[in-house]
Amino acid sequence: MKTKSIEISDKLKFAIKASLSLALVVLISFAMGWTQSSVAMVTIMIIASVGSVGDSVSKGILRIVGTVIGATLGITLIAIFPQDRMLYLLWLSIFVTVTLYLTRAYQGDNSAFMLTAVTMMMVFQNGSVENSFLYSIDKTFMTVFGITIYTLVGIFLWPVNTKDTSKEDTLALLEAQKKLFEGRDDTLELSTKLWQDLIAKEQTLREATLSRGSNTIQQELSDKSWQTILSSNRKLNEQLLLLSHRNDKSSSLQYIIKNYDKAVTEIETMFQNLLIAVNDTKEVEVASTWKAEYDREALIALSHLERASVVAMGRELSALHQELIGLTTCLNRAMSPIPDFDTHAVSSQSSFIWWDSDHLKGSLLSFIIFWVSTGLWIYFNPPGGFLIVTLATAMSVLTTFSPVKPSALMIVFSIAFFFAALSYIAVLPQLRYGWELGLFIFFYGFIGFYLIPPKLSLFFLLGMMTLGLNNEMSYNMDIFLLILFVFYAFLSILLLFYYIPFSTKAQDLFITNKNRFFTLAKNLSSLSAKNSLLDRYKSHYSKTHLLHIVTKMKLWAEHIDTAYYDNVDSSQLQSFVEECERLAHLLLLQEAKIIRDNPLAEAFLEQNRVVKIEEVLASHITTPSQHYDRESQKELYQKSQDFLDTFFSTLNYDDYTLEEIASFYESINLRKSIWISLFRCEEFMEQIDFKGLKISSF
Repeated sequence: MKTKSIEISDKLKFAIKASLSLALVVLISFAMGWTQSSVAMVTIMIIASVGSVGDSVSKGILRIVGTVIGATLGITLIAIFPQDRMLYLLWLSIFVTVTLYLTRAYQGDNSAFMLTAVTMMMVFQNGSVENSFLYSIDKTFMTVFGITIYTLVGIFLWPVNTKDTSKEDTLALLEAQKKLFEGRDDTLELSTKLWQDLIAKEQTLREATLSRGSNTIQQELSDKSWQTILSSNRKLNEQLLLLSHRNDKSSSLQYIIKNYDKAVTEIETMFQNLLIAVNDTKEVEVASTWKAEYDREALIALSHLERASVVAMGRELSALHQELIGLTTCLNRAMSPIPDFDTHAVSSQSSFIWWDSDHLKGSLLSFIIFWVSTGLWIYFNPPGGFLIVTLATAMSVLTTFSPVKPSALMIVFSIAFFFAALSYIAVLPQLRYGWELGLFIFFYGFIGFYLIPPKLSLFFLLGMMTLGLNNEMSYNMDIFLLILFVFYAFLSILLLFYYIPFSTKAQDLFITNKNRFFTLAKNLSSLSAKNSLLDRYKSHYSKTHLLHIVTKMKLWAEHIDTAYYDNVDSSQLQSFVEECERLAHLLLLQEAKIIRDNPLAEAFLEQNRVVKIEEVLASHITTPSQHYDRESQKELYQKSQDFLDTFFSTLNYDDYTLEEIASFYESINLRKSIWISLFRCEEFMEQIDFKGLKISSF
């Protein structure tokens, strides 16, 4: 009879390894006679709250480097300003603020930046310069010791050889793309669901690709090949979005493209071949290039907007067909017995999101919190001294412009205080041996890491710091309560600046980001060849931040308590944000396809007397003030058609090439798709009570 092996969940493994790391740093510190074991414990708590114990050696090294940099900067500032405490604090606050800004802006594991800031403040010995160098070295050593133990436990106990899921994620994305292509003529509601599923799978593939490294297995393709696949899939998604974003009768005009059915058959076959290529890791047949062939007489008989739809459809099908050929060729090269170097361009994305307004305001808040807590330390000299400044400033990253509320942290810490008080009175006095203390720390840590969410577990585990663990314990409730005061003091400071000077309520941030979204959308859509340098910078900023703003809108929409409002529904908010995401992708496509050297497009923009998209986007930056109902949409459609008729009636076709005319028609159709998405955003905004969301609530 076969016995079943017990499977341990990743969460349980994480709790066991993190708790064991805490116990080991304390026991080893006590055995070696080292002081400041609490520094190593706090280091592990910080790292565990933002990452996993399965981190690689490279991450551990980066954290050590961050710690050393922080200690070096801190010691250097002390050496430069040994007697001028205010100048030292001023420069320290600047360096810490910049480092915490990098912590916010970095999109990966930001624990290295956090440790840099914390170590920079920890080496300050409450204003004393006596033995400051040795004190700094001691603090730095214990921080590095905590990182080392944490990394070693993660490597040797249940080492995380993460299975490389890039292959499975690529198959899932190709399936989603195939479904969206097959449903390209469905209603916008159905295509929106397929599009959202496609975007989710693209994000999953991107994360899987980025996480590939020394701790992954089954790496059948090189990192460069996967990056190329990711880049190609992003371009495929763009073409699929354009093909599926139609609510007119363009599908009934497919007959004008004489070889339309051939293109559809070849594209579906290529999707199927790609699935086989990725799944079986083998080369497949590459299709020949397809180019649209139009029925010219039928095309000329159409209105200009209908003609734009047909021409755009042909060009989009051709672009999709070509991208599939490129992706198939790339996979064949990568899987060939004699691999060929892939020269396909891979778009590089920065790991930092620079100049985000929330990050900048959050950094300003960290700067203010630093000086308010410093003023409390200087004028009232509370127990704990500069530790209050260190904790309040460092933890401000978790509470400023974040769903983590200081009030919730105070509740969690109060629970931790109650648990710590019971332990201080009933458990610690009964311990006689080191292994008993290690077991106690392990179970304390296990409760925090396993039962409480990561970002909140840090504050539960900080309750362990109130115990004052040392080789020679002296039980004194006065000291216990004074340490407790330190934690409530810095949490109170964080609670104060959660509400001032910037509101961090979910509904306020949702509305703020909604307004930012339309501002960025307006800047992006208004770019032309004659814009100033400032306008071009605004457009570049909008291009970088538009999708990031949508991500924040999703975050805050999920945290709005809709039960408090009568006319606000969570499904309406979700639908609105999803359509904003679609609009953002279309605007980014328009920016990428903008025809700066096409004289026909330039002439059209100069003479355009129809309502411009940027004007409507500008009207929604605050409260929606302009709404196009069905009749207004029809009227705008007719105005656009009339203007195009007038524009082309005065046009000398001999002045322009066929490519210029075709690309112009494609851009007209893209603008029509943007209008359709904007109309849908307006419909959702009509259903949402934005004024009601502004009502104060707690």
